[in-house]
Amino acid sequence: MRRWIMFTAVAVLVPIAGTAHASSGPSNPIPTPGAVIAALNAEFAKGAGVRFNETETYATVFMEKTLSASIHESSGVIKLSRTGISSFDKTQISDRIERRPTRTIVVDGTVYVRDSGLNSLIRPDVEWVSSPVEESAKDSWSAIHFDILAPGTLKNLLAKATFDRKTNSYRGTKRSPEISTDQINWTLWLGKDNLPKRFHTSYGPVSKFQIVVTNDIRFRNWGTPADITAPPAHLVTPSDELGGSLSQSIQETVNRLRAG
Repeated sequence: MRRWIMFTAVAVLVPIAGTAHASSGPSNPIPTPGAVIAALNAEFAKGAGVRFNETETYATVFMEKTLSASIHESSGVIKLSRTGISSFDKTQISDRIERRPTRTIVVDGTVYVRDSGLNSLIRPDVEWVSSPVEESAKDSWSAIHFDILAPGTLKNLLAKATFDRKTNSYRGTKRSPEISTDQINWTLWLGKDNLPKRFHTSYGPVSKFQIVVTNDIRFRNWGTPADITAPPAHLVTPSDELGGSLSQSIQETVNRLRAG
């Protein structure tokens, strides 16, 4: 699932394989991986959308104490289609950058970025910079390493996960090819409709600075209408008209959106 500028009581762990159906009661069945994937696919078939909030934190830890932290927050809406995510519109803000939030819209094969850091590079009568993006950029709505809105990715995660009946959540660990660190710990909470309600990941500490990275996404309003449109044309300037370096920078930003 790359940012521009753009976190117990003992529960019974029920293995997915073999025992999920046998240990569940008829009035409170365990949501099997197949049921979770089916619920997600049904949302794609509707062609509606879902809203989300995301908080990503980079904390410097020493002797189990947090010395400092950088927090990045995003919120927005994603439009789904039978072939996957068709578009998204999100706003991002960082506590380390003193400027207005960055807004990113990906729709119809184009990314539109509005960021006050670009003001000195664009004409005063425009607000947005646009650049073509590859189809794969549609999953860059988040900084997470595992795009759980991709049914195939979600299926692979659940295949080796355990289920916590008390919290109605799956949890597991998995290594990401994008980072060089220990395995990423993840937890997926489900709603009564078997759809993702919250997804949390954490890994670290990494590097000599002992950085711990956590990501927390909350989903809401599954099935909500999502009419995402491009900004008014007269407020947009193509990045290639501003020079190749900026165009390349915007494309690199899109490619980094999921890396944090």
